[in-house]
Formats: sequence, structure tokens, C-alpha cells
Amino acid sequence: MTSSSVPALAFDDVHHAYGATRALRGVSLSILPGEVVALLGPSGCGKTSLLRIAAGLERPLAGTVVMNGRMLAGPGVMEPPERRGIGMMFQDYALFPHLDVATNVGFGLAGRARGEIEAIVADLLSRVGLADRGRAYPHMLSGGEQQRVALARALAPDPAILLMDEPFSNLDQRLRRGMREETTALLRAGGAAAMMVTHDPDDALAVADRIALMRAGRIVQVGTPEEVHRAPVDRWVAAFFADLEEVPATVDGGRAETPLGSFAAPGLADGPALVCIRRDAFDLDAEEPVFAARVLATRFLGERRMVTLAIEGWERPVDIHTDPRRPVEVGARVGIGLDRDEVFVFGPEPDAAA
Repeated sequence: MTSSSVPALAFDDVHHAYGATRALRGVSLSILPGEVVALLGPSGCGKTSLLRIAAGLERPLAGTVVMNGRMLAGPGVMEPPERRGIGMMFQDYALFPHLDVATNVGFGLAGRARGEIEAIVADLLSRVGLADRGRAYPHMLSGGEQQRVALARALAPDPAILLMDEPFSNLDQRLRRGMREETTALLRAGGAAAMMVTHDPDDALAVADRIALMRAGRIVQVGTPEEVHRAPVDRWVAAFFADLEEVPATVDGGRAETPLGSFAAPGLADGPALVCIRRDAFDLDAEEPVFAARVLATRFLGERRMVTLAIEGWERPVDIHTDPRRPVEVGARVGIGLDRDEVFVFGPEPDAAA
């Protein structure tokens, strides 16, 4: 990521709506040169609307969009998409079926010398591992290969910023992991800033320098992947990254009291609260157990084992994740510890749609 005082792309107080449906509610966000930012959130939260506004496919109702100090959209200003110098990678890749791979990649280079186009295309195909596929057609490629062609085509004009709309959603899990790594390496090598829309937390964590969590047309938290994962601002953000066990609590003097124990609650006013515990926080092999439980069920899930527990003092079963190699017998009594870094205490939440 390149350091610069001028953002590659900046949104300031952007609003948008489709009829009576408010899609964006005062969104402000800056993307630095060379930085990859993921817009993360569920369907309908406004992330694709923001991407389309950046691309020039939608006009915002209010607010401004600025790229490298140049106004793209604002009061009296609406630069058309073709004059923005922005690359776009679509969810379905949108390759031209009647053009071969090399022509697809070079499509946005019209007007340049033939030799220059051929050199750029050859370099990009080599960088995405498709140097020998230039004369193939899209229908002859696998999903992963089509994704690489789409990325190469988006990068060919050397855009100031690259917009990616759910770039990995059409790939199976095995291909997805590899393509995330390849895409990240290519973006880093090229130095382009990028904004990626995704609903998948794993995609955002694997690719982005920063993540902007969106909900109901607003950005609710921005930070590095580690910051938003380890210090969520509310229950909704915490639950977006991992399954939670939610325990009602009462805050008294900076401590949240629950049937499962007492937890630090700095800065929260006395009164009702919610303790959220990630399933990975429970430890079946704790040297100093916090509470006792009985194993109700266990299921091997490959990279982890899910264990259902009946915890003394808590009325409903709790599902936890543990090492898949650890033997667990149904009916066994176990002492449970907690990783308190994976426990979060939140106060009452306001209405997100207000």
C-alpha cells in the first residue's frame, strides 16, 4: 500500500435511494493509493449501490465522489463511466464469448499501437498464469481461468482504481482460496487501489487491507481485518464474522454478571447488556475451568469438531468448536475454560434502520 495524503477514491456523505427505498444513508469512506478496501455486508446493505456510484453507473442523490482530487460526482457534476479511468471486474466476469482471451484482455486498450497492446496483453496473461491460453475462447476455460482473464482485462488499461463486484462468488471453495491469493498478489504488484464488494467475511479477511462493514445503507465500522475481527463495535459486527453464544447480562460497576460468570464491561452503564462468546472461545482442556458441563453430542466437521454441551446453570445447550483430533465422548463431564479475548460485552443496540 502506497502512502499518500490524497485518497485514490473518496466518498463524502453519499446518499442514494431507489424510489422510497433508501440504499445509502450518508456514507463517507476514503481509499488510499495502493490500498485494497472490502465493502462487506449482507445483501441489500448498500455496498453494490456504492460501487455503482463509484463506477458512474448511478448518480448519487447527495454527497460527492472524488478520485485523486478530481470530482467525479457531486452538485452539478457527473463524469460518465468511460471518462473516469476506473477498472471494473463484474461478478459474472462479463467476458465476450466471441472474442479470444487475448482480445478480451486487450479490449480496453483501443487506440493504442498494436505492438503496445500485444506487449501489455502478453505481460498480463503471463502474470495470471495464462500465457499459453491467449487464443482460447471463454467457453474453453475453467471458472478460475475465466476469473483470471477478467482480472487481467480490468487491469490492462492501468486504472487508478479497480472495482470488484463479488469476484470470487462463482468459484468453489478450493479455487476460491487460490484465486484470493493470486488476486492479492497481482493487485500488490500493480499498485492499483481497489474496492471489493463481498458478502463473504473470509474473502474480505484474506484480501483487504481494510474492511468497511455496511448495514442498512451505513458504514458501521472500518478497520484492518484484525481490528474489525478482534474489536467489533456491536453484536451485529461480531456475529458477522463468527457464530456466537449470546448470554443476557446485567452490568454493575463495570462488570457484566451472567450465569456463566463475570466479565469486564468497561465503559458500559449499569443495566442490561449482552455477553457474546465465539464458539472458538471455549476450551475443553482448560487447566483452570470456569464452569462445568456435560457433553450432549459431538460431530466431526473436518477442520473442527462441534460439541454440544449442557452447561450447569444455563438452561439451553451450547455449541462449541474444538480440535477435531480431540476425542470427546457423549455423556462425559468436562471442565470448560474461556478465552476472554473472544468474549464481547455490548450494551442495548439502537434501531439500525432508524
